[in-house]
Amino acid sequence: MLPLADPSASGLGAKMAEPRRHAFSLADELAALPTAIDWLRAVLASHAVPSDTAFRLELCVHEALENVLRHGHEAGAPREIELTVEVFPGHAVARICDDGGPFDPLSAPLPPKPATLDSAMIGGLGLRLLREFASECHYIRDGGKNVLTIVARRAA
Repeated sequence: MLPLADPSASGLGAKMAEPRRHAFSLADELAALPTAIDWLRAVLASHAVPSDTAFRLELCVHEALENVLRHGHEAGAPREIELTVEVFPGHAVARICDDGGPFDPLSAPLPPKPATLDSAMIGGLGLRLLREFASECHYIRDGGKNVLTIVARRAA
C-alpha cells in the first residue's frame, strides 16, 4: 500500500494520533455510486470532519468513482473497486483502487473551459473538479491497478 500524505505537512507536527482507516468495496455498476458516497459521508461525519473538508473530499471521490464506473473497463469485464478512507487530525485521505484499464486522471487533458455559461455543456467537468477541489492528488499504476489518492486538508 502507498504511504499517505506526510502528516507533518499538515502543520500538525509529527506527534499525531494514528489515522482511522475504513474500507468499502463497490459493486461494478453505476448504481453503487450513491451507496459509496453515503458510506463516505457517514465515515467523515463519524470522525467530525468539518463540512467544507468533507464536501471537497466527497465531490472529488464522486467524480473519480463516476469516471471509473463509466469509463474504466471493457464492456462486460467485471472488476474490483475499493474505496479506502483515512482520517487524520488535519486532513482526510481517500484512495480509490480499481483493476480497470490504465488511466491517470491527473495527466489526462482537460476540456477547454466554456467561453460563456450558454456555451457550457453538461458533463465533462469531473477531472477539472477533482484537480481544483482536492488539496493533493496522486496517481500510480501498481500491480495492474489504478490507484488514485485524494487528500482534503482542513481550511486554516
